[in-house]
Amino acid sequence: MVELKILSLFTTFFLFLSPSSVLSRTPLQQRNISSFSLKLYPRNALYKSQFKSLKEISLDRLERDVARVNFLKKKIYRAIHGNGTSDLKTMDLEIPITSGKSQGSGEYFARFGYGTPPKQLYTSIDTGSDITWIQCTPCDTCYPQTDPLFDPSMSSSYKPLACDSQQCSQLDPSGCYTSTNTCAYRVDYGDNSFTEGDFVTETVTFGDSTTRNIAIGCGRKNQGLFRGSAGLLGLGGNSLSFPSQINSPSFSYCLVDRDATSASTLEFGSLAIPSDAITVPLLVNSKMNTFYYLIYKADTRFPN
Repeated sequence: MVELKILSLFTTFFLFLSPSSVLSRTPLQQRNISSFSLKLYPRNALYKSQFKSLKEISLDRLERDVARVNFLKKKIYRAIHGNGTSDLKTMDLEIPITSGKSQGSGEYFARFGYGTPPKQLYTSIDTGSDITWIQCTPCDTCYPQTDPLFDPSMSSSYKPLACDSQQCSQLDPSGCYTSTNTCAYRVDYGDNSFTEGDFVTETVTFGDSTTRNIAIGCGRKNQGLFRGSAGLLGLGGNSLSFPSQINSPSFSYCLVDRDATSASTLEFGSLAIPSDAITVPLLVNSKMNTFYYLIYKADTRFPN
């Protein structure tokens, strides 16, 4: 038997190509959580394409894929060489998912409510990063999005995190506005995309569920690959990721074709694992715990 050890499963790439996936690091029965499901939408269902031909769309997709792979390689290189897991210089619920084809992106969107009262925003989902963030007003640099910008002054639950807070210390590295003693964040992605702003806690609503004090970024300077969405939902394995903060060790998704206008689902909790699911153990890399890791064996066959 030949055993092939794969250092890392690039889950961002996996998300774009796999029609359905289940990710779980901890057996579901070991935690007391709720479950929920949301719809996922492809980008073209929400945002008009700027491209005129299939060739233009395909070339832009390839450029974006190269940028993502380079970003992931750099993160892993820094982690292997002892530079940390920096994102700087970087309940059962069913949520709808939509394709991001029209802008040449592989992103899919889910709709969440942020703040009190909740403002519904389409947010890109990303299994290759941890920090959840949305664009906020006033905004120094913002890209076009489908929904109005989030206004923190209109939310009674918006609360900046202090520089010495636990959540701020978990940023790697963390930033601080010394004049206000409040936490700042910055995340860099591929193709010079980035977001930076205030690191805060806010109430997040999904389906009929509401969770308070979720640590998110309120982006004041945002640029790059995020066209159409209001921000990004981090589904990585770090303690600041959305699944970790809602205490959901399992989530799954089923994706419609990126050219589709219909929706599929993103599920958390017990809904994430069907009764007939086939599972394999995920490994944890303490130096790069954002990503999900597998060991593939040559004699292992997954059913079609």
